[in-house]
Formats: sequence, C-alpha cells, structure tokens
Amino acid sequence: VTPWSPALALTLVVAGCGLEPAPTGPEDLASPISEPYEEPKFAAAATNLWTTKASMPTPRHLLGVGVVNGVIYTVGGYNGSNQRTTAVQAYNPSTNTWTTKAPLPSARNSMVVGSINGVLYVAGGGASSGTSTVAVTTLYAYNPSTNTWTTKAPMRYAGACGAGGVISGKLYVYTGCNYPGPAFQRYDPVT
Repeated sequence: VTPWSPALALTLVVAGCGLEPAPTGPEDLASPISEPYEEPKFAAAATNLWTTKASMPTPRHLLGVGVVNGVIYTVGGYNGSNQRTTAVQAYNPSTNTWTTKAPLPSARNSMVVGSINGVLYVAGGGASSGTSTVAVTTLYAYNPSTNTWTTKAPMRYAGACGAGGVISGKLYVYTGCNYPGPAFQRYDPVT
C-alpha cells in the first residue's frame, strides 16, 4: 500500500484529466480496440466479477460524482436531451436503490466533487450564459442529513473540465477549461 501524499494526489488529478504517460513498450503502442458499447456494470472486488445494478433514474453525462457515508451521489451534468440539469440522485449499494435528492441550486456540468466530513462539495463547472457556456467560480455544499444545499466561498478562478480530490480535510480542485488557463486551487472548509 502506497502512503497518500500531495504529490500522489497531484499525479491522480493530472491522470484524471486525461493525460497519459509516455509509451514504455510495444504493448503501449498498440491501437485501441473499438468494441460495441455495453451497459456499465459494477465490480465486486471479492469475486473480481461485474454485475448489473439498478440503473440511474436520469441518464446523464459530464456529471459530478461523490461518495458520502458509502452512498454515491450523482450531481448535475447533461440529461438525455443534452440540456444542463440540476438533478441530484443517490445510490445506496447496500439496498441497490436510487433516491432523488434536493436539486443543485443551479444547473452545472463538468464540475469537481469531493466529500469532507459528511458534506458533498461541488466546485465550479460549466453553466449557461445566454446561448454560451461559461466556467463559474461557485462552490456549493450539500448536507445529506438535511437534504439541503448552501453556497460557500467561491473559487478564485472560474473553471470546469477538471479533477480533484480531498486530502487532509481540504478540497483540491484542478480545472482545465477556464481563462487564462488551467488552475489548481484548494478549499479549506474550516477557514
């Protein structure tokens, strides 16, 4: 087991943004295999097999996903009609059920999501501005125990299309879709 460190976290953030390491051997140079799309399945670590679970009620893409107390939360994104949505749904693996939660205060896609002390944080993302898409600085916090959203301190730089994670109780946010360029920011809920 590798100890968790900020350097490892940054490596995971960059990897999550789609940057790939340089090829190291002939197997890395092989062209990707194009296979027909199949419905996703969840891995069962004990059996190393995939099994089908309950489908997410609202089909979405470019959504945010986070986990609080073993429950998976899906936040915003684009719906099946390719419109940004405020939909929030929670999947409980122990009961294999989905429940609809309080909607996100404003429709977003491509945001960074992290969980700190039982609260789900949603940072930045893409939003509508007339007929255009703009990156935003908003930071929302969702409390599952009260099913409510609050607005927290905004990010210093607007951003979307990134990755992030929680280290030592702080939310690290890397965003690639913003002006003047990529930004790496940290939110401390205590301060």
